[in-house]
Amino acid sequence: MTARFVLAGALLALAAPAWAVNKDIERLQIQIAALQGQIADLQRTAEDNQREIKRLADTLTEQNAFLRKALQDRRTQDDALQTAIKEFGERMAELEERLQQPAPAAARTTGNPLRLGSLVFTALTIAPCMRSATRCVKSTLTCSKPAASSPASYSPWESAPAMQPT
Repeated sequence: MTARFVLAGALLALAAPAWAVNKDIERLQIQIAALQGQIADLQRTAEDNQREIKRLADTLTEQNAFLRKALQDRRTQDDALQTAIKEFGERMAELEERLQQPAPAAARTTGNPLRLGSLVFTALTIAPCMRSATRCVKSTLTCSKPAASSPASYSPWESAPAMQPT
């Protein structure tokens, strides 16, 4: 009987580590499942980040293209403005040269309106001369101090003084 107890004790001793190994395996399987869930979450987050980075890169590309076009338009405007300023300066210099030349006096003395390439301009009026319209308007002189005038200037039918025209 002792041999049976020894054999049963040996079987129980061998079964206890197998039961402990099953518990460890179950815990490892739970941890592996949790890690797999975390890895899936990380992959989703990485994909979301990649989509957002792509969207931001596209937006940046669009803004860059817009800014390049605006810069090109600005350069074109600046070039046009510089050309206009240069032409204006040339015209001003030409007019200054014309003003400094004694062309009108020379044209009067020689009778030639074109002398040394300059023109003589004659001022013209837009409307013909006409008489003033103010000659038809009548003006009346009145005293600046109505109370200083004689009582005869008051109205005989009213007790208040007459109103002065304004």
